[in-house]
Amino acid sequence: MIVANQWNVQQDPDDGPYTIGSYQYYNGGGRTILDDVAPSSLLLSKTSYYALVTTDASGQAVVAFGTSMNTALRSYSVRVENPASGDQRFDIDRGT
Repeated sequence: MIVANQWNVQQDPDDGPYTIGSYQYYNGGGRTILDDVAPSSLLLSKTSYYALVTTDASGQAVVAFGTSMNTALRSYSVRVENPASGDQRFDIDRGT
């Protein structure tokens, strides 16, 4: 999940409106972000799985993700898109 209340990281409210979640992602055949995330549970809102991130002047941003002791030790994917740019390549580094 994406940790809440981060600088330059916006998330939709738990109960909507889902302005960010209504974004139709590239090559998704009209599907939106909300169509592609896990549903809400008693403990976690579906809005915890996506965000709108604003980069700094150098094009960088830091986004913290939270995990639990139940998170498997394996690789995970993060999808990043910039709808204002034709260039869809981004570098993602794992911090400690």
